[in-house]
Amino acid sequence: MLKRTHFSLTLASWILMVGVVPCRAEAPTKQSLRQAWRASMSRKPLPKRGCFNAEYPGTEWVRVPCVDAPLRDQSGTEPRPHATVGNGNDFAAQSSSSHISEAIGSFPSVFGVTSEIDSEISTIYGPNTPNAFSLQLNSNLFPVPSLCQGCRGFEQFVFLNYPGGGVSGIFIEYWVLSTTFPADPCPTGFAYSSQAQGCFLNTPMAPFNTTIQDLGNLTLLAEAGAQGMDAVSLYTEPGGGPGAQIIASAQESVLGLTGNWNAAEFNVFGYLAYTQANFNQRATIVVQLSINDGTTNAPTCIQTGFTAEENSLTLMPDSNVSPVPTCLPFYGENAGGSPLPSIEFLESNYGPEGMLVTALPPSSVTPTSAVLNGEINPIGTEGLAWIEYSTQNLPSCNSPQLNAQLDEPPPTPPVNAGSGEDYVQFSAPIVGLSPGTTYYFWACALGALYQANSNVESFVTPALTPPLPAVSPGGVIMASAFGAFAEAAPGGWIEIYGTNLAAGVQSWTSADFNGINAPTALGNTYVTIGGQQAFVDYVSPGQVNVLIPSNVPTGQQQLTVTTPAGSSAAYSLSINTVEPGLLAPTNFNVGGAQYVVAQFADGTYALPTGALNGVPSRPAVAGDVLVIYGVGFGPVTPDIPAGQLVGEANALASDFSIFIGGLQCQVRYDGLAPDFTGLYQFDIVVPSGIPSGAALLTFTVDGANGTQTFYVPIGS
Repeated sequence: MLKRTHFSLTLASWILMVGVVPCRAEAPTKQSLRQAWRASMSRKPLPKRGCFNAEYPGTEWVRVPCVDAPLRDQSGTEPRPHATVGNGNDFAAQSSSSHISEAIGSFPSVFGVTSEIDSEISTIYGPNTPNAFSLQLNSNLFPVPSLCQGCRGFEQFVFLNYPGGGVSGIFIEYWVLSTTFPADPCPTGFAYSSQAQGCFLNTPMAPFNTTIQDLGNLTLLAEAGAQGMDAVSLYTEPGGGPGAQIIASAQESVLGLTGNWNAAEFNVFGYLAYTQANFNQRATIVVQLSINDGTTNAPTCIQTGFTAEENSLTLMPDSNVSPVPTCLPFYGENAGGSPLPSIEFLESNYGPEGMLVTALPPSSVTPTSAVLNGEINPIGTEGLAWIEYSTQNLPSCNSPQLNAQLDEPPPTPPVNAGSGEDYVQFSAPIVGLSPGTTYYFWACALGALYQANSNVESFVTPALTPPLPAVSPGGVIMASAFGAFAEAAPGGWIEIYGTNLAAGVQSWTSADFNGINAPTALGNTYVTIGGQQAFVDYVSPGQVNVLIPSNVPTGQQQLTVTTPAGSSAAYSLSINTVEPGLLAPTNFNVGGAQYVVAQFADGTYALPTGALNGVPSRPAVAGDVLVIYGVGFGPVTPDIPAGQLVGEANALASDFSIFIGGLQCQVRYDGLAPDFTGLYQFDIVVPSGIPSGAALLTFTVDGANGTQTFYVPIGS
């Protein structure tokens, strides 16, 4: 499949192969300045009818003497059918709007062109006349009722070149065709051509001549009906000449092309009617034709032409897989320097050298890499071979730039296959593949102009074996805000730290609960402790938080984290009957005193007033009721197993006492907090007689002292 930038790929590869350099090789700065100048002059209307010249960097049209254009029907050769370009066998750009106002023809890449002759004009100018050729921008046929009923006309915007300063220059040739000629006379001013069986009229010619070696430096511009004038101009960049210049010729519109121009043809042809521009062997040209039809739509490529002249080249296909000549329509930059609807195609007389190229099965396939293999038989011609691959089965040989636009990998570096007639195997190691993905690949070959695609091979990269989860040494602690103890208890919260503990980050939501029962897995991660599945509240690659089931035995128990990759090595965790801890996060450490989280009934915290920005707080006084939270305090009555949301009042099964400033507090509630699981709530009354300031808070469970040290602020 032909894509935009395809020809630049073909020719760039060809440079590597045959060492040819394209015609245009100016410094970008100079080229951009000349391009801007050319664009400016193209917008500057010609003063009036006649011939003009402008030389870079001048900004005014200068009138130059016109000369008479030759009568191009002087050659006596009749049209003959063959496969070369011209005489109706060409590509034309058809507009989507049928209102072309100008057309621009150029040759963005010219390779291997060293000479050209027009041998069919030898009776006039001498045998094998070199550098005799024409550039033509031709319109479609259209009715011209203002000149004669039933007639059709078309316009040819022409640059004729003849060596030695002969009859060379640019002009417009108007044609009127009718089956009644010559019985009916030609319109006034027109002359009859017996060969074309039509009438023609030439405008005066603006003189200019060059050589075929400067073909890549020439741009032909045709304008229809600008201010009632038709105009043709030729832009030339430095090649064999002194500097950039534009030669122009203008004439009052004769046929009324404006409003009737819907297709255009551009190419290099023979000098006179029905003659042929014969190029040296292995000549190759990229032809670009842009039209201004007031739209941004790519034109349609139509395989037709509107002139009887020819050249010795052949319209080229995209590859030797198909012999059909290929034309590329697009909307984009062109020789005029601004985006326009355009077509581009390739023509050459290099010859139909083909290549046999095959994709072979891949080797050394890993989750992220593979070696892609192919073989090529150059069949006696120099050739390059490379491999392209994709996640889509859409084989085509693209340029690296186009692959980037398609978000596809770049092609592998080309391999010089030599010029033998034996099969040559080649390989391309590639990396950066995605595991568990199907890839397609095909081999590409470039021999002369033919670019071949091979069969398609495919392979699937193995899925990566995910690494096993691993618990870090010392990586299991009771909830960090409740004491971060290295030991735990049934019904207590723990934090597990390590690597590869989960594929992503997830916290439980109500949707993860089965009624009042908490989930035992999140994101395909679950934890077992003593053979029992824990309740999973939070998972991430580096941390998992779980609630230990109530029926886990005391003593050393094995903890494992399991993901789809497998289970971690067992971690030995010491389980005690109780491992009590009260909520006291580090941000409640104020002035070196670690305060316990204690709230009044209105939600205000028992902290020194203004201790934390944005946190309402005040010291406690005697008689205040404080709510304190904890974990790891053991069973309750009635029994509520860990993992179930608490829906009824309950009390610790153990004996619980709590003190502030050494004075025992009245405990109004000690049990699991309503609507939570694994969280204990203690409602206590501040005793009287405590001195103001930070008072030490302590507690006991069945007579055993808690191990945390924290304070409650007491006010006066």
